[in-house]
Amino acid sequence: MQSSSALHGRHQPGGRPRLRSSIIIVATIALIVCARPVAAMAEISVDDLQAVARSLGFLDTLPKDGTITVGVVHTADASQAAARTVDRLNAIPGPNSATFKAQSIAVDGLAGNQDRLDALLLEEGACADPATALAVTEMVRRRHIVSISTSPACLQSKCCVLMVHTDRKVEIVLNTELADAAGARFSSVFAMMVKRR
Repeated sequence: MQSSSALHGRHQPGGRPRLRSSIIIVATIALIVCARPVAAMAEISVDDLQAVARSLGFLDTLPKDGTITVGVVHTADASQAAARTVDRLNAIPGPNSATFKAQSIAVDGLAGNQDRLDALLLEEGACADPATALAVTEMVRRRHIVSISTSPACLQSKCCVLMVHTDRKVEIVLNTELADAAGARFSSVFAMMVKRR
């Protein structure tokens, strides 16, 4: 007669407890792997925002004083990151004598947005979907506002007028076609300093 421990497979090499622990290990690895893209999504740093502010100072079509209203565009799953970007942007000085007034805008609310905006700041992933990239570029063209991203991915989706990124050095790329469509005029000094696409 077999013992109860043998019946439950506790000492059998291929028993259920070993299978159960293998399933737990696989599930844990899957959770870690699935969580990586979310954790890896970079938030817009203060250094990037200061570079954005300096770049906007070269935009001749923006007011030199008063308030510059910036819509921080984000996907539904990045609303908390966008709220932090809004706080950071509102805390830094604007270009020249202007101040920033930032607000959060979900990509699915862009088409119906009627607020006065001077610029759009795109959170990472805001233009990842072709439909949302189109919504951003249509708003840029229709309302003649500048879209800015700190992610080089916006250059592939062609939804940003300016890509401004700081790492070891400041990199600024101007999408001349979209800038023309937005009616954005930058100072000649700035135009000579940046890369063009």
